[in-house]
Amino acid sequence: MQKMRIMAFIVAAILATAAPASHIDPIGASELKSELGADGAPMVLDVRTEWEYESGHVPGAVHIPHTELAGRLSELSAVQKDEIVVYCEVGVRAAVAESILEEAGFTHVRTLAGHMRNWRAQGYPRE
Repeated sequence: MQKMRIMAFIVAAILATAAPASHIDPIGASELKSELGADGAPMVLDVRTEWEYESGHVPGAVHIPHTELAGRLSELSAVQKDEIVVYCEVGVRAAVAESILEEAGFTHVRTLAGHMRNWRAQGYPRE
């Protein structure tokens, strides 16, 4: 089981390295925090594991683990042209997710600068 986790991490890291860089700058935690709940706020997508999500996530974040994203894109079809902010714990899985979204035609994908680690460090609210 441990070998499978290590292999999955290695594959994710390789994919993240090969993924095209975002065409849009990452959004800072303070900027995202101020936009949450406002009209026109971006959809926030947490691509971490179920356990990580349940231990605390950005308020209002939709949860789809990065390993399931390609098979669940239809759940996001209504926001395909809207701004989506993707995050994980430190960035590797979010880069994989960003690549999947961009390849599927999502046009306004951003990552959360510093990801969940930074969000927690800033003391921002979590659900």
